[in-house]
Amino acid sequence: MNIQWQIRVPGHAPAAARRGGPPRVRTLALAGLLAGALGFGLAACRAPDPGPAPLEKGLLRLEQPYTKQKLGAGGSQDYKFHAAMRGVYLIMVYGNLTPLEITLRHPKKTCYMLGNGSCELVSGPDESYGFQINAPGDAEVLFNLMVTHSDGRGRFEGDVANPQTVEQGAEHSGTIGVYESSYYSFRAGNGGVYTIALTGARSDLLWRLFDAQKFDVILQECNANAAAADEVCQTAPLHPDTTYFVKVEERSGVPGPFKLTISGS
Repeated sequence: MNIQWQIRVPGHAPAAARRGGPPRVRTLALAGLLAGALGFGLAACRAPDPGPAPLEKGLLRLEQPYTKQKLGAGGSQDYKFHAAMRGVYLIMVYGNLTPLEITLRHPKKTCYMLGNGSCELVSGPDESYGFQINAPGDAEVLFNLMVTHSDGRGRFEGDVANPQTVEQGAEHSGTIGVYESSYYSFRAGNGGVYTIALTGARSDLLWRLFDAQKFDVILQECNANAAAADEVCQTAPLHPDTTYFVKVEERSGVPGPFKLTISGS
């Protein structure tokens, strides 16, 4: 708010009459010039958006929300975290569209994942851990990262390198964690059409079928229901005596058990 004071002296014209124009107009014009100059200075000093912010010295705080990360083509990044309590810890990755490799230094362990997944380790109290994430592809990779202490409510099964084997026709009791993926393999002995059924889940699940252990080319997907409901679909005709791979994904943030049944026609 601008407050204007005028002192009238007998025999003298008001300042507005001598200088041309009311004081309020001059004040607003001056304010406009100052605002314009200030805006230009701020625009000149404003840095461009740097994208996902790197973690300070790669330090991950437990239970913090997912942090956005970015790796260049063929790049790698080192991270570390401190486990105060004894128990199972999960290095969780979510939203990556290309394969990632997580390498733990101690204990030595490598996990491969595509999409949602996690790498598990068992820790004693007051232990520090370091790990590296590698993007072995030829394109930039964006993903989300979190380290959490598992509460035992649900945990993934298998991984890209070591999927859990499921016997044809037998009901398998599976588990899955929050936004994680479980990996399975089965052998289509006689070939033909198969039914893959996910039942008894407390969360929204989907399954994807692959013909190679890389889990990179999807043959088929079953996601008929958008809530906690059974996902039962038939496959296209499969080749006899061929090993196929199934990836189960959790989509609603509710971990827990489910039943997986793969049966031939």
